[in-house]
Amino acid sequence: MPAQELTDNNGILIEKVIKNYSGIFDKLTTDRVAMLRRDRVSRSVIYIGTGTCGIISGARATLEKVKKYVSEKNMNADIIEVGCNGYCSAEPLLDVQLPGKTRLSFQNVSCDKAEDILNSVLHHTLLPNHILVNINNQGLKNGPMSPA
Repeated sequence: MPAQELTDNNGILIEKVIKNYSGIFDKLTTDRVAMLRRDRVSRSVIYIGTGTCGIISGARATLEKVKKYVSEKNMNADIIEVGCNGYCSAEPLLDVQLPGKTRLSFQNVSCDKAEDILNSVLHHTLLPNHILVNINNQGLKNGPMSPA
């Protein structure tokens, strides 16, 4: 993200969100916050849990495998490292969100399983042993592998 855009986003977060005690936002602020939260994405996003528990469980190797996969497939995707979400026993966690779809979360994604899981997302098939949750988002279709 360019430095100016980061500065603009920080200003919006401070002035329009943090200092707004009513919790009521104008449309521009609501849209900007939704963009920052990645409620809707314009290209694929892959999130990998690389907090301490994720690293101990092998997330660094999973991250490298995902980076290699994205590069080899010439995917137009963002790879984002995220911290702990509190579900340590399911690490490494890998989430995928495709444009117009809800975010899917996968558990116990070791580096040897990452490619199969990413292929399953892109080919719209379900690997039920690894899917953890479909993170619903109003106005988006269920992810490509979401059960009904």
